[in-house]
Order: sequence, then structure tokens, then C-alpha cells
Amino acid sequence: MLSLHNIWTVARFEMKTLLRSWFFRIFAGLAVIGLFVLNLLLLTNVGNSPWIFRGLPASVPYLNLSLLNVVQAVIAVFLASDFLKRDKKLDTTEVVYMRSMTNGDYVFGKTLGIFLVFLGLNVVVLVVAGVFHAAFSDLPFGIKPYVYYPLLISLPTLFYVFGLAFLLMSLIRNQAVTFVVLLGYIGLTLFVLGGKVHQLFDYISFNVPLMYSDFIGFGNIGKILVHRGVYFCLGVSFIAATVLLLRRLPQSVGMVRLAAVLTVAFFVAGVVLGVLHLRPFFTQREVRKEMTELNTSLAKVPRPTPVGMRLKVEHRGEQLRGIATLALRNDTQEPLARVVLALNPGLQVERVEQGGRPLTSTRRRHLVEVMLAEPLPVQGQDSLRISYHGAIDEAVCYLDVDNAQREGLYRVALFNIDKRHALVGKRYVLLTPEALWYPRVGVTYTPQEPAVVAQDFARFELEVTTAPGLEVISQGE
Repeated sequence: MLSLHNIWTVARFEMKTLLRSWFFRIFAGLAVIGLFVLNLLLLTNVGNSPWIFRGLPASVPYLNLSLLNVVQAVIAVFLASDFLKRDKKLDTTEVVYMRSMTNGDYVFGKTLGIFLVFLGLNVVVLVVAGVFHAAFSDLPFGIKPYVYYPLLISLPTLFYVFGLAFLLMSLIRNQAVTFVVLLGYIGLTLFVLGGKVHQLFDYISFNVPLMYSDFIGFGNIGKILVHRGVYFCLGVSFIAATVLLLRRLPQSVGMVRLAAVLTVAFFVAGVVLGVLHLRPFFTQREVRKEMTELNTSLAKVPRPTPVGMRLKVEHRGEQLRGIATLALRNDTQEPLARVVLALNPGLQVERVEQGGRPLTSTRRRHLVEVMLAEPLPVQGQDSLRISYHGAIDEAVCYLDVDNAQREGLYRVALFNIDKRHALVGKRYVLLTPEALWYPRVGVTYTPQEPAVVAQDFARFELEVTTAPGLEVISQGE
């Protein structure tokens, strides 16, 4: 089975070999010098930097590692695919190769050695960026982005590139052909496939929304972890497959079985994560389509005019609890026996009351159809009291925006920023009317009458309970 001593011995030998390589030295030197000049121009008074470098502290490590990751993905192809050819041609690892060790020790040691060399380069680049950030920039310095970005950007990319290069070199057994295949794949991903299919093929993460905010962190950390997990798992799977394909006595039946299990398990995990990455996009499309159809089916239902609302909202972490008292007036030409309300589908209706009496209500996605105890006469007034709780579902926001525009990338300079339409967190909350965080009278967007939007000019009273230290801001007095 695996031996940590043997793995570290191979890794140490591989690190020494790579660090003595002029190819790597020249690449590392050019990368550090190039990013040094870039930071000098963007973070000091030497150049005129865009506003994003003055407003978002995470832009500094994000830019440096994003650019480095593109280049190191190419260089890693040469260094990773070189190990089989170099071993045979130069006998650089003959002293290690002849020892009694499993193929797993050898391949995992090689991987660890190459990874630590590139990790050291990432650390050097981040130190250079951090010095400029802390000493010359107006941006506040925070350590968290400098920890998060290597884990989310560099780690999955390097493991995937190492594994893919090892696997193809073991299968093709021709370094020149492997180079052509891998470089073509990198170019295809970077320039064609990277932004397609919701960034599924973007293993370099050049098109993945990774901007970090001091207020809310990453726009959607769960989605990011799933996407990057795809390539980390596939990389581990390919590395384990290389153990099986290595033309050397395996030394251990147990190691062969373990490598086979790791190959299958991590490959399946990568495929499953890929499906999990894509599924929310298609599910959200279906949900939004259903909401639009519901709006169309109930658009002709007469609606009362809201004349006032008293709203009490309690913020608990990522949950909201609200009590809304709606004052309604019937300005239609006939008595109203039912009222259609729009409320975020993530908020569950606990109770609807009219004059203290509970009413029957039917919930369909974002619409709540309430049957009044007695029809509301023409020009008559009454009030409804709605209690609800839950989390905000952003699928309901901006039904008038088509899927392509909604799901497209939001890029500022070289940065990709995730699109969020409502934020409810422990430290920060941002809600607009489009999130339907309080009940509104009538339906929302209908494709048949896109220009007809009900504007409710009513008197609002808002009372908010939230965590200590948070300041509540709203329009009005």
C-alpha cells in the first residue's frame, strides 16, 4: 500500500529536478516580473487604474492568480507530461525507480513534487501582490482572499492538468502528440468552450464568477465549490488511472485495487458534480416559465387597490419572518370574492386573516389566491393580515429578462462577478421589490402585456428586527 516516506522521497527528488530546470526558472521569473510590473501600474500612482482596483480589495489577488493560472496551466502541461520521457531518456529518477515501492508511491510522489513547486510559485506571486496591496494601494488589506483564491483557482486546475497530462502521456506515449492534443484542448477551452454551457468546461476558471466581497463573501460559494470540485475530482481520477497504466511492476495488489477504486470513485464524483452544476440552471428555467404562465392565467382577475401596508419583518440569519397587514379598496366595477397576492415562493404562508378570521388560501409558486370571507363591495375597504416565513428564492426576480441575458456573464475588466438579485445573510441584507419579500396585490410580469405594470402608491409602515450591529435603511421617513 501507500508509503508516506516513499511518496515524500519521490516528491523531494522531483522538486529538486524541476527547480534545476531552466525551463521552469525562466517561466517563473517571467511570471513574477510580469505581475510585478502589472501591480506597479495598477496599484500605485505610476499608472491610471480602473475603478474596480480602487473599490474591491479582492481584485488584487484575484487578478494575479487568474492571470498566473492561465499561464501555469500551459506550463504544467509541459512539465507534467515530461516525466515519463525524462525518466527514460535522462535516467533522472533511476535511483528512485529501482527501489521497492508501489506505482502509487511513485505517481503520487511525482504529483506532489510538481504541485509543491507550482504552489511555491503561487505563494511568491501572492506575496508580491500582497506587498503592493498593503504598502501602496488605497484598498484595505484582508488575508481571506489570499487564502481562498489559491484553493479555488490554482488547486483544481493544477490537479486536473497534472492528471490529464499523466493519463494522455500513458495512453499516447508520445510527448509531441500529447503536447499538441493538450495545447489544442487548452486553446479550445480558453477561447471557445470556456463561457459555454454555464462555464462547465472552464477548468481554468477564467469565466467563473469568483469576485469576493467583504460584505457577503463570494456571490454563490456553493456553486463555486461544485464547479471547482468537478475538476479536482477528475484530476484525482486521472492520476489514479495513471497508477494503473504505468509500465512498471505494481509491487502491490492492494495498491492496484485502491487505484482502481479511486479512479472510478473520483470520476463518478466529478460527473455527479457536473450534473449538480448544470441542474439548477435548467430547473430555474422551468420554474420561471411556470411562473410566467401562472401570471398569464390570472392576469385578468380583478384586483383591489392597496391603500396602505403595515409591515413587520424579523431577520434571522438567512431567514425572514414577516407579518403584513394590507389595507385594500375595491375600485373595480363588481364585488370581489378573491384576491390574488404575489409573494416570493421561498416564503411559506403561515396564515391569512380578515378581521381576525382565518381565510382559505391556495399557493401556486409565487401566487397566493385568497378567498375572502365576504365579497368586498364596490368602493368598500377591508384589510388582510398575512403571516409568512422562509428564505428568498431568486428565481422569481425579473421574469421579464430572458434566460440568455440573465445567465450570461457579468464581466468587469478581467473579473467575473456573480449575479445576485436578493441577499439575505447574517451580516448583510439587500432586498428590492423584485424579490417579492412582502406581499403585493396582483400578478407580476406577463408576456402578453409586458408594458402593463401595476404601480401601488400606498402608505407603508415598516418595522424591522435584526441582529445587533446591523443598520436598517429603507426609503421614506
